[in-house]
Amino acid sequence: MRLQNLVSLPAWRNKIKHWSDTWYGVDFMRIIEPEEVGLDPTLAVHSSPSGDGHLKRALAAIGIAPGHKILDIGCGTGSAMRTMLKFPFARVDGIELSDSIAELARSNFRSLRVAPHKLRVFASDATAFNEQLDEYTHIYMYNPFHAPVMKAVAENLRRSLDRKPRALTVIYRNPVCHDELVGSGAFDLKQRLGGEQEHRIHVYHARRPQRQREPVLAAVVAWASYSMLRLQHALTEQQAELATLLLPLEYIA
Repeated sequence: MRLQNLVSLPAWRNKIKHWSDTWYGVDFMRIIEPEEVGLDPTLAVHSSPSGDGHLKRALAAIGIAPGHKILDIGCGTGSAMRTMLKFPFARVDGIELSDSIAELARSNFRSLRVAPHKLRVFASDATAFNEQLDEYTHIYMYNPFHAPVMKAVAENLRRSLDRKPRALTVIYRNPVCHDELVGSGAFDLKQRLGGEQEHRIHVYHARRPQRQREPVLAAVVAWASYSMLRLQHALTEQQAELATLLLPLEYIA
């Protein structure tokens, strides 16, 4: 097993990342179990890094433009956010339930001297994140919680789209709760990226709301209805006038 680890490319990549973290005085690679920080393991999933090549390729395939804003729900120590900062997002934010993990993420980005206007880490329950969702164009999740929490978060996203209809993309890695997300009725699965198991990445787009009549079309319909009423009224007047003209003929007959 040790020999296999010595020649394993993923193992060497992880070692290099650990050495890099040590050099920069950051800690993005730590895996933290829910029990270590007082979280309920029946609701929360362990925190682990996902800012790797799979995420880079997914973001490149999706296409990120200046002005896009992304929220990493269950950001952990900020590994994925670190990767997102390499793309032209206007802002990269994260939300983490554990205060201690959220502070570790903030410390990591302070060490990297990331400008505060580019990044924020919220210590909050994802199910309590409501109106704040309205400003984001992209959502990222790396299997952060189990089905009951995902159902509540998906409902919050649906309500956000009701308040502010927009193009919203959800990037869901290791999509264990796929059914809960699409069950909200707000999203359709558009792409399957990545590899197997925890490397699978599903990309969802918000469903477009029912298009309402454009103002010009509505005006045309109103004009046509008015014109039809005018025509019917004119025909009625002509029929009455014709009947008046024919009335003397009835007496002659």
